[in-house]
Amino acid sequence: MRLFLALRLPAEILAEVARVRAGLREQAEGWRWVRPESVHLTLRFLGEVSEDADRASRAAWAEAARGVQPVRLKLAATGVFPPAGRPRVLWLGVAAEPERGLERLSSAYEQSARERGFAPETRPFRAHLTLARAVRGGGARLPERAPAPAAIEWIADEVTLYQSELRPDGARYTARDTFPLSQERIS
Repeated sequence: MRLFLALRLPAEILAEVARVRAGLREQAEGWRWVRPESVHLTLRFLGEVSEDADRASRAAWAEAARGVQPVRLKLAATGVFPPAGRPRVLWLGVAAEPERGLERLSSAYEQSARERGFAPETRPFRAHLTLARAVRGGGARLPERAPAPAAIEWIADEVTLYQSELRPDGARYTARDTFPLSQERIS
């Protein structure tokens, strides 16, 4: 099964993501749009994992979460991957307080994944919410003016282990477990 660790978004944030997505969709062609309810913030993609390896890793994921305090987040500007050349992914950024809070959380899961025998992630962590992927063979047109997201903040206080099932109409994500971050709250 394909697994990944991510932050689930509260309903208020998903609604704002859907609003921004709708504004982008009106002006951008050549994209396959992610369903709003499927948007999440990936911390670590694990890939294909056996049921035995999944069960054996749960304690490590819980321990990694306990080592990091909750993070205050807010939506940021849109962007694309790669930043130069033909764009393949259109995303909405996420900013964190403390500034390096998400990087610490991602690093904790990267270290834990490597200790569990998962292949190292070679790309640097970039906090983002994937909104759309370029249609293959098509020239994805970028929006001329992206709608600015509302200044809404939320606290990420748990990590979710998701299973990803690839389907012709898009990936479906199922939450398999959650891991609370440190009980120390941010103010």
